[in-house]
Amino acid sequence: MNLRKKVFLGIFATSLLAIVASSYLSYRFYSKNLEKDFISQYQNRMEVLSNTLYQLEATSDLVAKNAAIAFQMIEKQDGLGDTKSLEGLAKKINVSNIFVADSAGRFIRSTNGPLEQYKNTMFSYCEAYRGLLTGKSNIEQTPIIPSSDEVTPGPFKYSMFPNLKKDKILEISLHLDYITNALREVVNTDPNILELGLYSPNGAKLGFIKNIHSAPLA
Repeated sequence: MNLRKKVFLGIFATSLLAIVASSYLSYRFYSKNLEKDFISQYQNRMEVLSNTLYQLEATSDLVAKNAAIAFQMIEKQDGLGDTKSLEGLAKKINVSNIFVADSAGRFIRSTNGPLEQYKNTMFSYCEAYRGLLTGKSNIEQTPIIPSSDEVTPGPFKYSMFPNLKKDKILEISLHLDYITNALREVVNTDPNILELGLYSPNGAKLGFIKNIHSAPLA
């Protein structure tokens, strides 16, 4: 092999190695940036969703408090009434169901099925509810929980408060259908999201949506 060919091959090999190294470094750089952008994009989406759910929950709490005040005044003026009248009241104050417990925590009214199905007292769910009758608390509200007792499946929030005489506990439930609607809104705007769910700390499902418009995985 003459000198010219050796020089040519040396230059060619060096150039080839430089091109390969440059391509590899460029690949690493751009793939890393793409991964960062991808993660950042969905972190932002989830942050927006989280803030939306937080605001909707705060609105639900306000609705419940306003309903509680209305229920207290109506109970003082007209008494508890029967189940049918309470069903009408639930619609009027925009809540899902109404429950009433006596001073011992026993359920004495329910618009969510017969009283016989409620074996436990209200205080068996939380001893702090006794404070509603002693003046220690004016209202108690649960976090978002999945309910197996409600006729309508899905997540609920419950608000408990005393009547004005403080000899009964009035309770209202709100069905939080906005959770599924919020998840659906996110999924429907991005075909790359196959499914999206919201779960409680103990793993109970609060909302879940599959994307029917997403492309199947290869």
